[in-house]
Amino acid sequence: MSCVRIGREPVIQTWEPTRTPLIIDIHTHTYPTSVDSFIDADELIEEAKRLGLDGVCITDHDGFWDHREVEDLSKRHNFLV
Repeated sequence: MSCVRIGREPVIQTWEPTRTPLIIDIHTHTYPTSVDSFIDADELIEEAKRLGLDGVCITDHDGFWDHREVEDLSKRHNFLV
C-alpha cells in the first residue's frame, strides 16, 4: 500500500499481487557432485516438497548438470528445478 498526495488530500493506493509468490531454495547441493551433501537430487526434491517449497536451485561445487537431466528431474517430480 502507498500513499500519494494529489492536491490537499492523500489518496491511498493499494497493490494486489497478480500471482502467488514462489518459495525457492536458491542454494542447494547434491551428492556426489558436492562433497558437503549426503543426499541425491531425488531425495533433495522430495524433502523440499515435504517442507512446502515450490522449487530448488542446485548449486553443486564439483560438477555441472546437463539441462536434459534437470528437465527430467523437474518432470519426474512435477517440481521446479
